[in-house]
Amino acid sequence: PTNFDTDLFMPLINETEKLTGNTYKKENYFIKDKEQEKINKNFRIIADHIRAVSLAIEDGAKPSNTQRGYIIRRLIRRAYRAGLMLGVKEETFLNKLVSTVSQVLDVYPIDVEKVSQVIKKEEVAFAKTIKQGEELLNKELANTKGEFDFAVAFKLFETYGFPIELTQEILEEKGMKLDISQFEKFKEAHAEASRGKVATGMDSQIQVIQEVDKLQSEFIGYTNLETTAKVIFKGTENNKTYVLLNKTVMYPTGGGQAHDLGTIDGYDVINVFKDKYGNIWHVLEDDIESTEVKVEVDQAMRIAKERNHSATHMLGYALRKVFGQQVKQLGSDNNEKRLRFDFPLDKRPDIGLIKDVEEIVNDFILVDLQREYIETTFDKAKALGAITLENEDYGDDVRVVKFHENIVEFCGGTHIASTKLIEVFKITKFESKGSGVFRIEAITSHKAVTEWIKEKGIVVPKLQGLALVEAFYKAQEEKEAEEQKLREQKKLAKKQAAIVSVDADVQFTEYKGMKAYIDLNLPNPGLVKVTAVTLREAHKDALIIVGAYTDKQMLAVASNEFNSKEVFDELMSKVNGKGGGNENFAMGSAPEKLEL
Repeated sequence: PTNFDTDLFMPLINETEKLTGNTYKKENYFIKDKEQEKINKNFRIIADHIRAVSLAIEDGAKPSNTQRGYIIRRLIRRAYRAGLMLGVKEETFLNKLVSTVSQVLDVYPIDVEKVSQVIKKEEVAFAKTIKQGEELLNKELANTKGEFDFAVAFKLFETYGFPIELTQEILEEKGMKLDISQFEKFKEAHAEASRGKVATGMDSQIQVIQEVDKLQSEFIGYTNLETTAKVIFKGTENNKTYVLLNKTVMYPTGGGQAHDLGTIDGYDVINVFKDKYGNIWHVLEDDIESTEVKVEVDQAMRIAKERNHSATHMLGYALRKVFGQQVKQLGSDNNEKRLRFDFPLDKRPDIGLIKDVEEIVNDFILVDLQREYIETTFDKAKALGAITLENEDYGDDVRVVKFHENIVEFCGGTHIASTKLIEVFKITKFESKGSGVFRIEAITSHKAVTEWIKEKGIVVPKLQGLALVEAFYKAQEEKEAEEQKLREQKKLAKKQAAIVSVDADVQFTEYKGMKAYIDLNLPNPGLVKVTAVTLREAHKDALIIVGAYTDKQMLAVASNEFNSKEVFDELMSKVNGKGGGNENFAMGSAPEKLEL
């Protein structure tokens, strides 16, 4: 009746039944018993959520209160409560289901121990607060009619770790409403109250910058690469100097773009970052004395970062053109060496389509599109077709970068003046990150691509642009063809060597009244099949039993005279082996060593 009644979910549901006093009943799909439907629903929640979080954690996600991590936490805690509703008595139980997830989804390798530990830690943390949280919730419910006070729901979220959606679900079960739209308002009010008391990210590690409590610096680096500026504030901490200027040409880390490098009065700047007010801080390992300083960006590094950043925008368009508008940027990371782009797809695409994406980006480079910065309102930017990113907050006034009528995006980063300056675009890695998320890594510039090709051991003529990429693919195909030819030659040589060796010295014995040749100590598992078949054809009146043992027992039985499958099954039953075949040939493996 439902997907949950298939072998993708039932093993998880069956394991959960062992932990509860309840039973999942498929037949309730027709009976419609309301109490049983609640029980079935909780089983389904656990099965669905434990699958999702196991894959996400294996992919590197961790429970937290932000973005993807919040979804993981929310799913774990919802599944945990579903277990309590089913009568699970153990403090932690979800982590015990990970091994079953691994077995069900055997095509996705899962580090069971690692994933189980992450989930168990989250269960322990939630178990400590869920009782207190539910007591508070029930106390408020006793005095509430109609709509529930959102202030209480937010306290459950902030103090006891109750996801707002979980509180909403509990209230709906009791026929009550919760105005979920108030969440952002309460969250912002809480952040304002905390500001100045609790810092986050970079600020939490650096106390000296806490003395600045308002925006005082300006970024002028879109059109300038050097300037003279006044020092507003300077402080030293952990042998590093933190400098705030009234204006700067150095771009701070943000929006997927790595920070600029450069100098202040000749001293190297090793880091540039923004604080919570938007001030741009410069980090140096040397002290500076002047109150008015010269600031210079490392131009070569800036251009390399801009190439990769601008290419990222074109890559996003190319992916949408090839795979459809459902492609969204889930994350990007650009520095002077490479660009990285994460995006969702329903299934792994053919490598030919990835080459199509690469070709589209290189076509844009050849056309030489001009960059345009646009400062406007959010609504006008949307009217221009500007693309927003998930989990990004945009104010009323925004900055947009445009290269083409279809490449218009909200972006505060720096970009190359024209696409011709990118020179060439080459995808160097395409991989799955799990859960329908894929990652592309790529490089730009003639120098970077040429060096990458050289590192691959492929020789190409001295070319530039798209011709360089095409020459790489041609040379790569030729190299792969040559390597395949060598592999086939080695395989043929191995077979010929096996034939020579088995013909040279064959001594027969008897096995249960049958003339037999037995050798379970072949030097290589790869020789088992070819040896068995060769000897069978050379000695048609004999039973051939050959094998090799490394970490497991490989076995083959072959004969034109006797029933190979019957002998094979008998031998494999002694060592818990598996395999298959027919009367003339059977082959398989076993975890235990076979002795004859």
